[in-house]
Amino acid sequence: MKTDFIRFKELYLSFGVPELNHKTDEKGNIIIKLNGWGKNQRPQFDGHMGFYSEVTFDKDGKFIKQGFWE
Repeated sequence: MKTDFIRFKELYLSFGVPELNHKTDEKGNIIIKLNGWGKNQRPQFDGHMGFYSEVTFDKDGKFIKQGFWE
């Protein structure tokens, strides 16, 4: 069975978005940061400089939350 994390990445790949970078925090949670500028820039994402979204999954790949930040 596919995890939420794998399904999330596959969804974006199906839209033509290249592989999304992710990191792991001190609790083992998987975090994907989405923004329209900087080193993680993707032409499919747009927004104001300094604004971004973070999608968090637990260490087993289960969705926890999505935040929108400045």
